[in-house]
Amino acid sequence: LCVTVGMSLMASASNLLVLYMGIEMVSIISFVMAGFRRDNLRSNEASFKYLVFGGVASALMIYGFSLIYGLTGSLNYSQIGASLIAAQGNVGLITWLALVLIYSGLAYKISAFPMHFWAPDVYEGAPTPITAFFSVGPKAAGFAALLRILLTVFAVKTGDGNWKAVEGLSLTSIIAVISAATMIVGNLSALGQTNVKRILAYSSIAHVGYMLMGLVTLDRSG
Repeated sequence: LCVTVGMSLMASASNLLVLYMGIEMVSIISFVMAGFRRDNLRSNEASFKYLVFGGVASALMIYGFSLIYGLTGSLNYSQIGASLIAAQGNVGLITWLALVLIYSGLAYKISAFPMHFWAPDVYEGAPTPITAFFSVGPKAAGFAALLRILLTVFAVKTGDGNWKAVEGLSLTSIIAVISAATMIVGNLSALGQTNVKRILAYSSIAHVGYMLMGLVTLDRSG
């Protein structure tokens, strides 16, 4: 129930605080689910690694939120977007840093480069049904959250129903590089694996890269 509520909050959030609550609800329960086999050392290791990596990603993301709040005075997506548009290209280094930090938290949730390192070990150690769930459920909610933030906060809707990046942010170039890196890392790392669950993990990472390609165009067809 907590995971379902958390994923709903992530997908529908219009406020950074609500997004954070959703991510934490999903993450904390996921740490427990990964270590569900308490008498298995690999399951314990998976849960611990997931916890440590999740804590780091969460800290980075919340720091990014604090920078955005300091710059714009708001946690609401639309108000933050309006403030960045009003800057007319003078977004500054702090905005770039906030974007990187927020992406770090969301990239951890969808296991995109460079926050993908947790996936192989956690997938291998977690019970098989939990591994299958990790590869689908939280990623879907994470992508929904990423879409909402990028298209509402860091991009503006144009008259033809598409979007363009806020002036001063090379959003499409950044997403293209991240997408390519995620695909390359996921596919090449899978070549040397002998464990089926680890192959599933790297396959999942590669497919995240494919899905990120749809964001590069910043339009409905993408």
